[in-house]
Amino acid sequence: MPSWWGSLKAIFVSGGAFLGGGAVAVGAAYDKIKDTPGTDWSDACIAAFTPGFPLIGSIAAILGFVATAAQLLGPRPVTAKEALAIVTDDGDRTRALAEEALANTALQGAESEQRDAGMSAQLDEILAILKQQGGVGGQQLETAARTVQQLAGSESARDREIANEATSGDPEGAYRALVAEAEAGKRRNAERFRQAARLIAPFSPGKARDAYRSAVELDPEDMWSWIELGRLEMAYTSLAEARACFLAALQRVQDERNRSVLHNEFGDILIAEGELRLARSEFEAGFAISERLAEQDPGDVLLQHDLTVSNNRLGNVEVASGNLGAARERFEAGLAIRERLAAQEPGNSLWWRDLSVSYNNLGDVEVATGNLGAARERFEAGLAIREQLAAQEQSSEQQRGLSVSYDRLGDVEVASGNLGVARERFEAGLAISERLAAQEPANNAWQRDLSVSYNKLGEVEVASGNLGAARERYEAGLAIRERLAAQEPGNSAWQRDLSVSYERLGDVEVASGNLDMARERFEAGLAIRERLAAREPGNSAWQRDLSVSYNQLGNVEAATGNLDAARERFEADLAIAERLAMLEPGNGAWQRDLSVSYNKLGELEVATGNLGAARERFEAGLAIRERLAAREPGNSEWQRDLSVSYNQLGDVEVASGNLRAARERFEADLAIAERLAAREPGNSEWQRDLFVSKAKLAQLVEAEGDTAEAIAGFEAAEAVVVQLAERWPDHPGFARDLVRVRQELARVRATDKRG
Repeated sequence: MPSWWGSLKAIFVSGGAFLGGGAVAVGAAYDKIKDTPGTDWSDACIAAFTPGFPLIGSIAAILGFVATAAQLLGPRPVTAKEALAIVTDDGDRTRALAEEALANTALQGAESEQRDAGMSAQLDEILAILKQQGGVGGQQLETAARTVQQLAGSESARDREIANEATSGDPEGAYRALVAEAEAGKRRNAERFRQAARLIAPFSPGKARDAYRSAVELDPEDMWSWIELGRLEMAYTSLAEARACFLAALQRVQDERNRSVLHNEFGDILIAEGELRLARSEFEAGFAISERLAEQDPGDVLLQHDLTVSNNRLGNVEVASGNLGAARERFEAGLAIRERLAAQEPGNSLWWRDLSVSYNNLGDVEVATGNLGAARERFEAGLAIREQLAAQEQSSEQQRGLSVSYDRLGDVEVASGNLGVARERFEAGLAISERLAAQEPANNAWQRDLSVSYNKLGEVEVASGNLGAARERYEAGLAIRERLAAQEPGNSAWQRDLSVSYERLGDVEVASGNLDMARERFEAGLAIRERLAAREPGNSAWQRDLSVSYNQLGNVEAATGNLDAARERFEADLAIAERLAMLEPGNGAWQRDLSVSYNKLGELEVATGNLGAARERFEAGLAIRERLAAREPGNSEWQRDLSVSYNQLGDVEVASGNLRAARERFEADLAIAERLAAREPGNSEWQRDLFVSKAKLAQLVEAEGDTAEAIAGFEAAEAVVVQLAERWPDHPGFARDLVRVRQELARVRATDKRG
C-alpha cells in the first residue's frame, strides 16, 4: 500500500498532467475561435477535445488524481507492528469465548440430565399413581402415563386440568373431558362442512353432496344434515341412498314437527318409485301432525305455513295420480292459508312468494284439465306478485321467480295458439335467465334455467313452423346441458335434461323430414334413459321416460316404413306402460299412458292392413279412456282423449266399409269436440279438433253418397278454420287447414255439378 509521501507525489503528478492536458485543450480552442469566423466557445471546445491524444491524456490524469485522493483521504494503512498486536489480541479473545462456550455446554448438559431425571421421576410417579388407581400394567399403562405427562407439560391450562384429573383418581373423567374436546372439534368442523355445502349447492350440487357426507361423518347426530344430504342424494344419486339418509334422520328426530318433515321426504321418494298409495299415506301422516300442531297454536305462523306445505304435497300426489279435482281441493286449501298469512303480514316477502307458488300450482291443474282461461288467471295472479317482489327486492331469487311466471304464461299462450304473445313471454323469461347466467357463470342452476328458456322458445318456433329457428334454440339449450352433464357425469338430473334436449331436436328433425337424423337424436336420448333406468329400476319416472323414447323411435320407424322395427319399439313401450299401470291401478296418468300405447299399436295395425287387430287395440284404449272420463267428467283433457279414440275407431270402420258404425264413432267424437270448443273458445287446439270432427263427418257423408250434406259439412268445417286463421294469423298449421278444406269444398261442389 503506498505511503503518505508516495500518495502526495502521485497527486502532484496527476494534477500536473490534468492541468497540462487542459492547457493544450484551451489553447486549441482559442486557435479555433481565432482561425474560424463565427465559431463560439462551445464549438471550439468540441473541436479542441476531438483529437485522441489530448482527450485520453486528460481522462487518464483525472482518474489518477481521483484514485490517489481517495487513497490519501481513506482509512490509514495498517503497519506490520499494528497487525501483530491485532492478531495477538484476537487470539486471546477467541480463547476466552471458546472457554465460555465449553462451560455453558457443560452447564446445559448438567441441566438436561437434571431435567431428564426429573421427567423420568415424574413419569415414574404418574405411572405409580395410575397403577394404584387400578390400571393394568405393561406397555399400555406406560403409554397412558406418558400421555398424562404430555398433558401436564402443555401450555394449555385446560390440558393441565385434565392431567390433574387423571392423577387425582378420575381417569374416566379425564377421558370424558378429552372426548368432549374432540367431539366439540368435530362439531365445529361439521358446521364448516355444512356451511360449505350450503354455499356451493347452487353451483355444484355434487360438491354440496360431498360436503354434507363429510358433515354427517363428523357429526352424525345433526338431523338436518341427514335431511339435506338425502334431498341431494335423491336428486343426484339414487333413491336408495336418499332413503338411507332419511332413515338416519328419523333415528334422531326429537320433536313432532321434524317428524312431519320426514313423512314428506319419504313420500317424495315413494312418488318417484310410483308407489302413490304409500306416498299418500306418508303425506297424510305428515298432514295430521301439521294440522294438530297448527290447531294447538293457531297464532304460530310457521305451523300454519307447515300446513300449507302438507296440503301442497297431497296436491302433488293427486296430480301424479291424475286426480285433478282432488289436487285442486288440496291446492285451494293451501292457498286459503297463504292468503291469510300474506294479509296478516303484508311486508313478509316469504308469505307472498308462497302465495305465488300456490297460484302457479292451481294454474298447472287448470292447464292439465284444459281450462286455459282459468289457468291464465292463476298465472297472472302469480306474476303480479312476482313483479312486485322483484321491484321491491333486486335479488337473483326474485328475478328467477319472475322468469318462472313468464314461462308459465307462455305455456298457456302456446296451448291457446297465441304464438306471438307466447314468444313475448318466453323472451322476457329468457332475458332474465341470460342476465343471471352471465352474472354467475359457475351457477349450474341458473345455467340450467337458461337452457329451459331456450327450449321454451324452441317450442314456439316449432308451433310457428320455423324449424330452423327452433333447431337453433334447442341446440343452444343442448350445449349448456352437455357441459353440465360432462361436468358432473354422476348427476342423474343433468343426464335426464340432456336426454330431453336430444328428444326435442329429434322432434324438429321429424317435422323437417330428416328421419335418419331424428333417429340419431332419439337413440342418443334412449341410451341415457336406458342407463338411468338400469341404475334405478324402481324409479318410475326413469321407466316412463324410457317408454317415451321407445314410442318416439317407433314413430320414426313407422314413418320410414320399417314396420317390424316400429312394432318392436311400440311393444317395448307397451310393456313398460303395462307394468306401471299394474303397479298403481289408481294412477290415472299411467292408465292414460297405457291407452296411448294401445293406440300406437292400433295405428301400426292400420298401416299393415290388419283392421281387426287395429280395432282390438283401439277398443282397449277406448275402455281406459271411458273409465277415466267417467271418473272425472270435469277433466277436459280426458274428455278430449276419449274423442280421439272415437275418431280412430271411426277411421277403422271407414276402412272396413262399415259406414254406419263409422258414423256412430264420428258423431260421438263431434259431440265431445263441440262441448269442449264451447267451453273454451280461446283454446285453439279444441277449436281445431272441432274442425277435424266436422271434416271427418263430411267425408263420411260424401262416401255415403249425400253430396249436398257433404258440402254443408265441409262449409261448417271451413267456418271453424276461418276463425282460427283470422284469430291466429301467424299459425302456419291453420293456414294449411284452410287451404285443404277449400280444396275439398271445390272438389265436392264440382262433383255435385257434374251429378
